[in-house]
Amino acid sequence: MDTATTAKDRIQEIAQEYAGTVKGFARQVGATPQNLYDIIRGQTKQISPALADKIVRACPALSRSWLLTGEGPKYAQVQEGGGVNIQESRLDNSTVNGGGFITALLKELDAQRAITQKCLAQIDKSQAQIDRLITLLEAERGRK
Repeated sequence: MDTATTAKDRIQEIAQEYAGTVKGFARQVGATPQNLYDIIRGQTKQISPALADKIVRACPALSRSWLLTGEGPKYAQVQEGGGVNIQESRLDNSTVNGGGFITALLKELDAQRAITQKCLAQIDKSQAQIDRLITLLEAERGRK
């Protein structure tokens, strides 16, 4: 579990990680810098659901729940049963700032790789079940 428990901590952490600056991060996610600075200064106590949605659209590896509450894993997880909520990612090259963005991008790619591997495992399992059913149907057809 991550230790960033306040909205201020979470915004500062992800802004640094993804863009290097609050202003760059605001531009990346499509928010106003003032909106983020209000959270950092404590004028706004919570991250709104609308802001969390913007952040997750731009940074799909982040957990919306973690953004809103500070609880649970920082990065989104594959849902039980192999279900995955994939959202389109938008990269804004103007926000590449030092190594922070690259590091965050690599973490995001690792998270997406893990999701893909779990999906592929589920597909393999389903394919094995289909193959068994085909074998049974062919055996039944041979008896007739």
